[in-house]
Amino acid sequence: MTAVITGDLVSSQKKKPEIWMPVLEDALQKYSASPSSWEIFRGDSFQCEVAIDNIFQAVIYLRASLKTISGIDVRTAVGVGKITYQGASITKSNGEAFINSGEAFEKLKKKKTLVKTPWKELDEQINLIFDLLELILENWNTNTSKTVLYALRFPEINQSELAEKLGKKQSQISRELKKTGFEQVKMAADYCTKIIQTKC
Repeated sequence: MTAVITGDLVSSQKKKPEIWMPVLEDALQKYSASPSSWEIFRGDSFQCEVAIDNIFQAVIYLRASLKTISGIDVRTAVGVGKITYQGASITKSNGEAFINSGEAFEKLKKKKTLVKTPWKELDEQINLIFDLLELILENWNTNTSKTVLYALRFPEINQSELAEKLGKKQSQISRELKKTGFEQVKMAADYCTKIIQTKC
């Protein structure tokens, strides 16, 4: 079992590609299974394969990364399943994970995240959690998104070290992480990952 994330950027046309493209590339490389397991196509659409263990950490990381750019956001459709054909590139591969991801993407509409797995009852549970998380994620601004991004990128450092990297005071980092619901978002993402792991 593996996970495939299909997504696109929201309002990318308002910014030059050279502003958001490096950010998107960096985010996709972070959790992709291998250098050949992600691709950007049709301008601002993308697809990547991630390990089951990293599904929702990758979704949150992508969201935080792109929201560091004013006016930009990202939609992600997560498909879980098997890969039955491995092509030369991810967009030429096939299998249940790709089909589920594609079907979820078609149903995204105004949602920012939608998940489809082989287990319907699990989909309902995870999608409800992400509907609630959206109330938090939607309020992240460029400044707080950067703080969340660095906290995810450097999980081994404390708030004082994080403040030093961002050129802020430790008290400001603490306020921003609390304001973004960082711990709660991370716990929810970890929980969603765990319940999929138990099925796999």
